[in-house]
Amino acid sequence: MTLRFAPARVLVMLLAVVANAKRKKKPQPKPAHECGHKQLHDRNLTGCTSLEHIKHIGHRSVVWIGEKLHDNVELRFLDLHHTGLHDDDAVSIASGLHNNTHLKRIALHNNRFTDVAAIAFAEALKHNQELEVLSISSNNVSNAGAIALAEAMRTNHHLRRLDLYHNSVGDDGAVAFGEVLSWNRGLRMLHLDSNRIGPRGALALAAGLQGEPSGHPPRLGELTLLYNQMDDAAVMALSAAAHSNPNVHKLAITQNSQASPAAFDAAKHLLSELKEREAVATWLHDNDLLVGERAGHPTHNLHAFGWLGSQGPPLASPLAAAAKELRLHTRDGLLSHRENTALEKHPALAKLPVEERGLIARAVRTKLDELAAADKDEI
Repeated sequence: MTLRFAPARVLVMLLAVVANAKRKKKPQPKPAHECGHKQLHDRNLTGCTSLEHIKHIGHRSVVWIGEKLHDNVELRFLDLHHTGLHDDDAVSIASGLHNNTHLKRIALHNNRFTDVAAIAFAEALKHNQELEVLSISSNNVSNAGAIALAEAMRTNHHLRRLDLYHNSVGDDGAVAFGEVLSWNRGLRMLHLDSNRIGPRGALALAAGLQGEPSGHPPRLGELTLLYNQMDDAAVMALSAAAHSNPNVHKLAITQNSQASPAAFDAAKHLLSELKEREAVATWLHDNDLLVGERAGHPTHNLHAFGWLGSQGPPLASPLAAAAKELRLHTRDGLLSHRENTALEKHPALAKLPVEERGLIARAVRTKLDELAAADKDEI
């Protein structure tokens, strides 16, 4: 028996099928997520935005990751600190960075790397323009590795933070960094604490902070040199250099064995200015106000991991001068604007674009509300 349907009925049935198909939810891709030991064991990074919380795994346990990094477009954070890795592991990871375009942060401190690893990462940084944070602290990197990393900074202007504390970097390594600081436009934070840097290396870093030899002060905002071997002259030179560079907001130079208390007392007035700058920088950061310029357009650019905005350190923000003049980083400064209903018309903000004046005004009002709530709780 043959079934026959009228054309109109067929059309109604087809429309019903289409409607039902639209109502069915399309399968959603699995959201990217933090990964750990399971993915490491399975050697599968699919869907991972981070690989972290890894315990001790030992030599050559992550050599395979280098190959995976070549075409990985999901991983943003690789944290393998204190896992017993050796140079072979580092060389493989560095190789994968050559054409990786998505990984932003690598934490590899407290492993067993030597200059071999540092040189491999230096070579990778000549090709990679995406990585923002590299930590190879608490390893066994000496001058050769530091010199290679410094040379990479001549062409890499995207790395924002480099951690080399608790290594064996001496004067030659510090001199290499001093010579490239003024040429590099990307590095914001350089941590060289607990190394073997003496007066010669410290004086080279001071010259670099002042913009030698290029004549342009670097955009470095933070330099730390705790627990090295600097003398009085080095302490004074670094303090004066940081003070003269308007971008610097933090210089840590105490706990240096060859410097006397008198030298730090003499530099106290210079270092006190840096504390003021750091307070302004912190206020801008905490209030999501790291604003910069890109191709003539203001960009609201805050990075959640330190002072890493691509437009420069916090004090390079066009909002920094206004925030400092209004003393918005202090309680008294904020309270002085409590009754000011026309904050956006304040002379300190007059030269800023309307949008950026509004950003500061909204941040001030938010802070005032927080202060009012805190005062109410105290009563």
